[in-house]
Amino acid sequence: MERGYGRFLLATVRLLRHIRRVERTLPFIDAYPAAFGQRVGYFEDWLAHPDRQDPYWAPRRTAVPAELAPPTSLLTGWWDACLDPTLASYRKLRAAGRDVRLVVGPWNHASGFNDDMPTLLAEALSWLGAHLDGDRSSLSRHPVRVHVGQLGGRGQWRDLADWPPPDAEHQQWQLHGDGTLDRLPRDNPEASSFRYDPADPTPTVGGPSLNSRAAGPKRNNKIEARDDVLVFTSEPLPAPLEVIGPVSVRLSARGAGPHFDVFARLCDVDERGSSWNICDGLVRVADGDRSWHDLTVPMSAAAHRFHAGHRLRVQISGGAHPRFMRNTGAGEPWATTTRLVAVDIEIGHGPSQPCVLSLPVA
Repeated sequence: MERGYGRFLLATVRLLRHIRRVERTLPFIDAYPAAFGQRVGYFEDWLAHPDRQDPYWAPRRTAVPAELAPPTSLLTGWWDACLDPTLASYRKLRAAGRDVRLVVGPWNHASGFNDDMPTLLAEALSWLGAHLDGDRSSLSRHPVRVHVGQLGGRGQWRDLADWPPPDAEHQQWQLHGDGTLDRLPRDNPEASSFRYDPADPTPTVGGPSLNSRAAGPKRNNKIEARDDVLVFTSEPLPAPLEVIGPVSVRLSARGAGPHFDVFARLCDVDERGSSWNICDGLVRVADGDRSWHDLTVPMSAAAHRFHAGHRLRVQISGGAHPRFMRNTGAGEPWATTTRLVAVDIEIGHGPSQPCVLSLPVA
């Protein structure tokens, strides 16, 4: 934008025109300039240092120590790509005893300004009034406000004493080898398997994104019909179920190759059988072997009400391209690799290999 709106608009058109070809072309270091219009040195440095623990990133972190932070109001959305960092910032500031407010709405990165400006404006004015003018009359006594969504409705706002909600019950739902999902563990060991092929990577649909058109809940049935996606579905719920807090899946996995990803997603399946994404996450296994890996896939956080008669569904796959850069299976640097290696991935079920969805229920 600093070069003018016209150049910004041209750059956006160029990105949209070339992005799909860039996503499929290797090596990526030579493909991305078609979308950017030129080589970008700092972007190539980022590609060369994908590990967040790499010493390269240490001097580039400019976070203010939590103990010195001023009163802070945090705004984000359930479909915002910045959701997880914002929730982490709240927890850090809260632990340091700072004055912090958290609001999470039914927005992506920018849609709140278009769809819910009165809410955003009211939050900003009440916070500024309290901390600049000393007028706390319109400031909520609760530090957290979240929007609890639902299919086929507008949902409702909920005030909370903290995040994550301290009084949530963590229900354990078992993923079984026959594709079912329920509360009862089984004694007999089972296994599920699929092949992830980076030449035909499992695509993603919906979820958190900076792209407003791509973000949010989307129908997942087409993806769930693929051979490289495992699906575990519950019976219809006898009563409404309200999930508020961080969601995760713990599972045992092993790959025929040493490099693979595990992507997990929670969905709400309505009475017509349409499956809609709620939250998801991915973990990467690098330099593994044929042994089993005990993995926990953090599926971000959610605030969602499942209606009675709806079903819970969990997807397990080897990726979600292009939201997460595909694992080539070669174990080579992302930016320069040209090899694609398919890998067979096995998921264990049973007493010694629990495969469990953890749901924070209000």
